[in-house]
Amino acid sequence: MRRFAALPLAIALLVLAATAAAATHGNPDKELPFKGFASGDEVTFDFQIPEGRCVEMAGVADSLTSFVGTGHATHLGRVEVTAQHCSDLDTGTYGDGMLTIVAANGDVLKATYTNGVSLSPPPEIAFADDFTFVDGGTGRFVHASGGGSESGVFFFATNEWFVHMRGVIVYDASYSSD
Repeated sequence: MRRFAALPLAIALLVLAATAAAATHGNPDKELPFKGFASGDEVTFDFQIPEGRCVEMAGVADSLTSFVGTGHATHLGRVEVTAQHCSDLDTGTYGDGMLTIVAANGDVLKATYTNGVSLSPPPEIAFADDFTFVDGGTGRFVHASGGGSESGVFFFATNEWFVHMRGVIVYDASYSSD
C-alpha cells in the first residue's frame, strides 16, 4: 500500500513537466511565433536626459519618452507594458528603446528596440521600429531571445497610444517564476 501513496505525486509531477515543455514542444531552443498588442494613455516626455542614457542617439536625442499600458501577448496572456526611448523630435526618429512586459503570472520579458521612425506628423503619429528580446527577464523569460517589428499610433491630443508586435520568441518554459 505504501508504494502507491507516492503515485499521485509522481503523476502530478509528470503532468507539470509535460505542461511546461508543451510551450516549446520539449525543445527550449525552438522559435515560436510571437504576437502582442498593448495600449495606454500614459506618455511622458522628459527633456532632461540622464547622462549616459541615450548612447545610440548621443547629440541628437532631445527627449526621453516613456509609455505605460496594458495588453495581451502570446506566451504571456494579459500583460503590463512599460517602454522608454530616446527621441529626436525634429526628425521623428527614436532609438535606445527599453521595453518591459510583465505577464499575468509575474514573469518578466525584456526587450530593446531600435530604428524607430515616425511615419506621419502630429497630431496622429504612426510609428514603427524593430525589437529584440534580451536576457534579464524572470521566470520562463530569464534567457529569452528572438525579436521582430512593432508598429502603432500615438495620439497627441489624448495622450493615447497603441502598438502591435509581431516576431518570434525563444524561451525555456521549464523555468519557474519563483
